[in-house]
Amino acid sequence: MSLSQDESELLWFAQSAGFDMDPEIFKVIIDLIRLNVNLTSLAKIFIKLPKPNQNEPKSK
Repeated sequence: MSLSQDESELLWFAQSAGFDMDPEIFKVIIDLIRLNVNLTSLAKIFIKLPKPNQNEPKSK
């Protein structure tokens, strides 16, 4: 799954602001937004997701 130039730039801005996210997850979120998924519902789902353990290295 590859990002368009616009999506890559948006991801770069998000990462520059300190928002660290896997590019594949970012692409899924962008696709959901394009499908007009309710943003409030999407935010509620993310809030319910478990937080990653900051002490564990990221898996690849």
